[in-house]
Amino acid sequence: MEGDVVVSEDSVKKENEMSEMMVELIVRVGRLEAKMDQMLALVQAGAAGQSGARDVAAEGGSILETLTVKQHAVLQMLLNGKGNAEIGERMGISENTAKVHVRLLAKKAGGHKRQQIVAKFKRAFDEFDEGKYQILTKGLPKNWDSDWGAGSEKFDHLLRND
Repeated sequence: MEGDVVVSEDSVKKENEMSEMMVELIVRVGRLEAKMDQMLALVQAGAAGQSGARDVAAEGGSILETLTVKQHAVLQMLLNGKGNAEIGERMGISENTAKVHVRLLAKKAGGHKRQQIVAKFKRAFDEFDEGKYQILTKGLPKNWDSDWGAGSEKFDHLLRND
């Protein structure tokens, strides 16, 4: 028909691919921005003669910004009362490796016990915006642990390649 525009399947497919690439690019830029903010806070803390995760929080950042994706997963499990064996099983690591992750969180919390980790991180976790959290954690939602079950395997790549 005269004046009709013919849209091929290939052009629709390419447009969809371009849209997906743009979304991925936006997510990556958001992650980069969060990492740059984290690095700036650490540099500023170092310039002020400070060190460690506690100083990032003191400078207006969140202590959550100092954690790796794996540490976020471990933190969620700790906040929900999980033990080292369950943490290890869920993440596909040994119980001893889970203990290492817990010790690193304790160090960032400035303590040695699980209760200190929970006390230090709970409020920051609860107050942190979900969208910003997913950018910070490369897509891991705040309810990853509490909603564990069918579909949770889609986050496995985040826990194994941090």
